[in-house]
Parts: sequence; structure tokens; C-alpha cells
Amino acid sequence: MFEKKSDIAATLREVGLEPFTASVERLCRPAICFVEPEQPGLTRFGGAPDLPNKAVWPVRPGYSNGRKLEQAGSNRAHLGNAFTSAAPLHFIAQIALDAVARFGVLKERLPDNGRLLFFWDVRCGPWIDSAESCRVIWDRSPIDQLVPRDPPAELAVPDQHLASCFPLKSVAPLPVWSMPEQFMLEQLAERTGDHELLASLDDDDWADEWDSLYERRLSWRLTSGREVLPHRLCGWPFPEQDDPRVDAAVSAGGTKVIGRALTAAESKQRLNDMHDWTLLLQVDLNRLAPRTFAEGLVYFVMREADLAARNFDRVHAIYQQT
Repeated sequence: MFEKKSDIAATLREVGLEPFTASVERLCRPAICFVEPEQPGLTRFGGAPDLPNKAVWPVRPGYSNGRKLEQAGSNRAHLGNAFTSAAPLHFIAQIALDAVARFGVLKERLPDNGRLLFFWDVRCGPWIDSAESCRVIWDRSPIDQLVPRDPPAELAVPDQHLASCFPLKSVAPLPVWSMPEQFMLEQLAERTGDHELLASLDDDDWADEWDSLYERRLSWRLTSGREVLPHRLCGWPFPEQDDPRVDAAVSAGGTKVIGRALTAAESKQRLNDMHDWTLLLQVDLNRLAPRTFAEGLVYFVMREADLAARNFDRVHAIYQQT
């Protein structure tokens, strides 16, 4: 990622990709990373969410395909009937939107008031890509009405397989420019008719230069060398496997069936559908709970139309690990 937009041209020049500067600049998106704060604020990962007294902690019902998930394999045997039972969701993060709005880079993307609160099903979420496994709440209550909310009793009981709650990490937002990873870049170059960029991505003569650029794109270090936390608000996702927007399109399209691969027609349709989706937040679970998750990221993605309408009721959570 680039700390400033001017860093894009400078970095491409350093690695020998200067001819493609205009193309890359056009495809980069503003995003927010997170750094250690000078003083604690409302933006945090883990800990307790700030909610009004009367707010109800989000609880998900039993999954619509829960029986299939419980029967599909022994690697989930320790979860018992968790997929068919209702359960409260774990608190993941809280983003103070006024702090983000001060930078202006996402003013066309996000509301400028209130807080976004992210919840996810830590127990079952790694096995299901779904809108059922998460909740995103846009809370606009006055700050003086907020109180830290302890998790429900069910989440306070220690579990040998996961954290009962994530440790508090106060953070501050930092605006950056995010670049699509290589598969996304190919898709976008093809979609926008940028034939020169597309050809360079498949040309062995440019392979070393592109590899050099992507080596600088670790999600926890900016091209300026500045260290950031490996979480990201908006911008392009940093896939652990493939583009999580594809997984969301598959899940929303109702074509993901346990034990069956997509047909060629379904795959083509989902690749086209993914452009209707956008990243809202990605979270590195190992940094969130290093003693619990050895690896993995959870991506909160949503339809562009829902984001424009400020409708956070249909966000999907996608989990990936290497």
C-alpha cells in the first residue's frame, strides 16, 4: 500500500514499471489503515463495544444449511450442534466514522457520523461464507449515551478452541492508497480494456518488475516503510487465497454447495458478479488474537449498492487462511 498518492509514481519508477504509472494510479483506491494512537479513542479492535443501554447484542439464528455443515466432516466434530443452534456473535471491531471522515479520502464511501460495529461468529465462521455469520451495526447514538458492553454469558465461558473475547487494541486511522493484487489487476485491466497493462502482466519480460512491486505490498508495511496494523477499512482486499468478493458473490448467488464445484457457467457469472461487491473491513485474526488464531483473515464485504444506500444489513463475512 502507498501512504500518499504521489508514492505510487515514485514506487513504480523505482521498480522499473514507470510506463504503467497512469494505469495503476487509476486503479488504486483510497483506504484506511490503523496505527498506534497518540491517545485512546472510540476506534478499537477487540475489547468491549460501546453501545447504548437498550441496544441488543447481536445473535445469529441456526444456519440455514447448518445440518449439512454438521454432517460434512470430522474436522468440525468438536463444535457439536453449533451450526444449528442460535448463538451470540463475537465483537471484532468498532470504527469511529467521524475520525475517518476528517481525512476526507472516504467521504464518498462511508457515513461521516456514528460508529460501525463489527461482529462475527468465531466458532462457526471459518467454515461458512455468509451474511448469517456476521452483523455490522451503524450506531448513531450520542456519545454520552454509550457504555462499554460486556459480552453475553455464553461468550464469557472459556473455550479451548477459541478466545472468549479479543483483547482490546485501541487504534487510530491512517489514510493510504491500496492497489489491487495481481489477479484483481488482471481482471480490472481486462474489464477496462487496458491492453498494455494486461499484456505486461502476462509477459515474462516484465515478471521481475511486477514481482518486485508486489513484494513491497505486504499488508502491514507501506511502501514508505511505515509499519501499520494488518487491518484495512475499504480499498482493495488483500486476499489470503482469492478475491473475497468472488466468495461473497458465490454465497449470495446460492451456488455454493458442499461437495460440489461450480459449473463453468456459474464460475463465469460469479466472476462478473464480484464487481458489484466491495470491501468494508478486513481483519487479521492472528494479530487480533495471537494465542488463538494461528492464521487467517476475515473480510466483511458488501454490495456497492448497499454501501451507497447505507444499508449494512447484508454484509457478508468471508474467512480465508493459507
